[in-house]
Amino acid sequence: MFVIVNKSSYYSIDEYYINTYIVQGEYYIATTKNIGEAKKYSSRARAEKGLEALIGKVGYQYDLEIREVNNE
Repeated sequence: MFVIVNKSSYYSIDEYYINTYIVQGEYYIATTKNIGEAKKYSSRARAEKGLEALIGKVGYQYDLEIREVNNE
């Protein structure tokens, strides 16, 4: 399984991507510290497509990467 990680979170702790939300027309990402709540992808290719779509929505304002995790 793969997840998208926000490496530059406010508290300098990695946070895992859950979803996006909109405030006044701007997209932002929702994250969690609990990996069990993170959105999981079954393959690296799916995670890369998800990351590409996410960057298309929110731009490069976050430091995002794909990380492989154990199946939880």
